[in-house]
Amino acid sequence: MIATLLVFAALTAPPSAVVVEQKGDTLHVTKVPPTWREGMPVVVLWQPIRGARPSVVAQGRVEALVQSQAVVRLDSDRVVISDGAHVMARHRYERARYGGGSRGVTASSVAAALAQAVKHRPPAVARWGEPLFFEAMVATPLDRLEVMLRLGRRAPYQAVELTQRKDRYYAGEFALGPAQPSVEVIQYYLVGTKGGVRVALRNDPAAPQTLKLETAPKTDRTKRVAHERVARWTEGEALPISAELDDRLTKPMLHYRLAGSGRTTQVPMTKVGERLFEASIPAARVVRPTLSYYLSALTPKGTRVAVKGSAARPLQVSVLRHRLLDGTRQRNGAQVRFDWINRGVAGDASQRKDMLYERAFFPYLVARIGFLLWDEERLAAQVVGGQAGVELRFGEFLSLTGDARTLAFGEGSAFGYRFGAQIGDEAGASIGGSYGYSFDLETAAPVGESLSFQLRVPVAKRYQLAGVFESDDYFAAEKDLRLYTRVAAQLGRNVQISGSAGMATRGGERSGLYFGASTGFGF
Repeated sequence: MIATLLVFAALTAPPSAVVVEQKGDTLHVTKVPPTWREGMPVVVLWQPIRGARPSVVAQGRVEALVQSQAVVRLDSDRVVISDGAHVMARHRYERARYGGGSRGVTASSVAAALAQAVKHRPPAVARWGEPLFFEAMVATPLDRLEVMLRLGRRAPYQAVELTQRKDRYYAGEFALGPAQPSVEVIQYYLVGTKGGVRVALRNDPAAPQTLKLETAPKTDRTKRVAHERVARWTEGEALPISAELDDRLTKPMLHYRLAGSGRTTQVPMTKVGERLFEASIPAARVVRPTLSYYLSALTPKGTRVAVKGSAARPLQVSVLRHRLLDGTRQRNGAQVRFDWINRGVAGDASQRKDMLYERAFFPYLVARIGFLLWDEERLAAQVVGGQAGVELRFGEFLSLTGDARTLAFGEGSAFGYRFGAQIGDEAGASIGGSYGYSFDLETAAPVGESLSFQLRVPVAKRYQLAGVFESDDYFAAEKDLRLYTRVAAQLGRNVQISGSAGMATRGGERSGLYFGASTGFGF
């Protein structure tokens, strides 16, 4: 009866707020007590019979405060709260419901006197399946001494009465049953009764004593799920995630998050075998530099738990660029290029064929090797050669290249080198240039040098436009100048073609034409 009166008094006193409106799992409340703070646990009370003890119909937390109004986020959106319902701080309700709620002058004086006379030491160990022992020494006689205890932070309190032994020594125990995965702590406070007054002596519902369960059960992840972690993946490709689950787990789900994003996306996994499930991260969401993911499933008790990785420690995937052949995002690539040059002078035309293979070993290192075949009208024989080189990438928008080249022609052989740099994203806009030099292996006489500049910009999603300037004087005393435009197109995910057209001249005397074509394939 006393507890009922206390809770009824709490409802009509300023410590409770009033519900104005409900939307889903949020409540708009007014007449908010000044002691409320954001994050404070609250309870929603309902009094079906006048004069009876109110019932808790929902729990939640204060999400936002503005003067005398607040937004309360409920633990569930399945309960319907009527307008005018009362909301009060959970610790105030628990103080009135379970003890320590009286705040009269007599109660205050009794509490102060008893608090000075009680000596209590918290239990040293709390283990599942073992009794939890409580003891206290009381100098002033009490009518009753209880431990108000709850398993977990949200469960209701239950009373554990301590038995008086000799010399005002009180002791009692509470048997901890089988392990509960959702319970990791135990909270309690001491309540004494003297002369009909019930007061909190050690701690209270607002700040209970907390004991950690040292043997709280851990989810057995490695034995319940078999999953091959994905450490690296290519940008722009859908990422499949598969796992084999134990029969005890149901409804697996993939949770993934992009680097720099605070939002986690959930994707239900589909059953594709007897115990094999699969889900996929869309290609548009696989972007550099990394993404993280973890897997969860429902236990036989209906609790969703992480089974591989977790929200705090997800599995990391390095997303690699692996660009080959001007935008084909594959580790390997092959390219064939044909150039036809007419310099406007009789007997001074060329047909040049280049074949190249590239391999991306790391996100910052690409190696290439190939050979070339040139038909130069000024020479009596074909020029045959080979080339090899590497490309180093620094960060996202800077790359340096270095190549070596050998040439064999009718009058001898030559060796050359080329260095280049590029600024920008090769799949988007970029600017770059290179310089090369070749010399005769026997006489060390110059065979020729080359210089090139290019500017590339994307056009739509699968096209790229480039302006190119090239100059070389291979096997000639005058410079060969070429200025042309190149258009490249991406066909599917693996194939790229390009075509070039422009002007060419030798020494600036006459103008000719330049045409070029290339095909690249990534795999």
